[in-house]
This record gives sequence, structure tokens and C-alpha cells, in this order.
Amino acid sequence: MPTLPIQVLRNSRAANPDVVNVGTFHATKDGGNRLYSYGRRLLKRWFRELDGKITVSPPAGRYVGRYFPGFYNVIPNGIEVERFSDPTLEPMPGLDDGRVNILYVGRAEKRKGLAHLLRAFGIVNARDPGTRLVVVGPDSRGKRRYRASMERSGRRGILFVDDVSDEDLPRYYRSADVFCSPATGHESQGYVLLEALSSGVPVVASNIDGYASVVTDEVEGLLVRPRDPMALADALTRLVRSRELRAELVKAGRQRVETYSWPRVTRRVLSYYERLRYDRATHTRAVQAAARRHD
Repeated sequence: MPTLPIQVLRNSRAANPDVVNVGTFHATKDGGNRLYSYGRRLLKRWFRELDGKITVSPPAGRYVGRYFPGFYNVIPNGIEVERFSDPTLEPMPGLDDGRVNILYVGRAEKRKGLAHLLRAFGIVNARDPGTRLVVVGPDSRGKRRYRASMERSGRRGILFVDDVSDEDLPRYYRSADVFCSPATGHESQGYVLLEALSSGVPVVASNIDGYASVVTDEVEGLLVRPRDPMALADALTRLVRSRELRAELVKAGRQRVETYSWPRVTRRVLSYYERLRYDRATHTRAVQAAARRHD
């Protein structure tokens, strides 16, 4: 991945010295990055070619800033709010039967915390048998293992759904009463949280940096300790049993997600580019004036 940006920076000003280079940094990784650590000396040379730097969240900015200090303008990834908030969306067949649906969307990787959610749901379902957990995500070996484990244990109320299309994904959110993302770390922003907020679904998520930059505990959602199935179960139970709390979180969530709508994010990006272009042009004129005086 680093090869292409370096090649672009190597050639970007070849034809036009007024070209503005902007780097956008998306990633975060708990514990650091070997590539950045080992390649810092080499990469610093190319960082100096950047006129501006964007990071999608404060955690992502702190992550890259550990290796390459400087100013990072925080502009989040945008979301197409209308796609998920469309009032004409219909719930998925079979999921509008009166049961309280808890939705998970994501891969079955260890860091996504699905194992903790499955244990938590066992507690929730024992407390409130009218609940259902819907696990949406790509088919994988890990997901098949989870499915087989639940079948062997006789656990009920869990529906595994594979490879959902882009058209159907908003309909699964429309079918949900609660959304849960129990990731344990390495999340720079938490895009699935934005999908849930756009859909008008209250959120239960792990209290990790990437998620806490999107959702405030007890305002747009409930944040719980990572890797704690009991805390997860208690938060889910609160929402399952309280329509009023769900409605309060949904109202605040709809206001919050507008900050991430593409029209707002696009305006922020364009405004930043324009400032950088102005600064670059001013710098070029100053250099040219100094050269003339020297001549």
C-alpha cells in the first residue's frame, strides 16, 4: 500500500509546481505499527512533500502522529444518510414478527468481538426470550465455526446471514431494534455505528477510542467495557426492555449523524483544499519574488 502514494508524491510536482499534495490517514492499530516504526526515516522524506494532512478521527490522528508529528485536520469519513434513513425501506421478511431484533454487522474476526456478543446474547435471551440476534456479514471460516458452535450448544434465537447485498443492508438495519458492535480495538472511526445512527437504531458498542469519537455514552448510545459479555448483556437488556430509552438515543443519534453526512463532509474537504491551494500559491509567489530580487 505505501508504494503508490510514494510514487504519486515523487511525480506530483513534475509538471506543475503549484500542485497541492494532501495525505489522508484512515488507520489505527492498538500497540503501534511496525511499518511506520521501521520505515519512519525513509517515509519522513515523503511526508515533507505533503502540503496538508487529513485524518478521519482523533484516534487515527494520534496513531499516525506518534511516528510523524504535525498538524492533522480531522475530517471524518462521510456517510450517505439518506440511503439508510429512507422511509420507504421495508424490513426483511421474517424479521418483523414482533421479536426484538439485535443486529450485528461485520466480519467474524476476533477483534470484532462477535464471540463476546454471542455469550452476552445467551444472557439476554434467557432474561427476555422474545429477543433475536441477527449476525450479518461475509461468509468465512470463522463465521462457520461460530454457527456450528451455536448449533451444537442448542442456542436459540440466533440468525446468521451471509453476504448481504448493498441493496438489502439498509433493510436489515430497518429490521433492527438495537444495533451492537462489540469490537475490542483497532477501530479508527466505526462506520457501522454511523450506518445504525442513520437508520434510527440505538447503539450498544465497546468503549474504545474509535467508537467513543462517534458516540457519547448515554447520549447517542451505550458504551461498555470491551471484552465484557456481562456488561454487554446488561446494556442490551436495558434497551430491550425500554422503548423510551431507545427513542431518546435514536433522536440524539439522528442529530449526531448529520455531522457525518456527505454534503457536510464534502464542504469541509473542499474548504481545506482551497486553503491549501491559497497557501501554496502564496508560497510560490514569495519564492518567485525572492528569486527576482536575487537576480
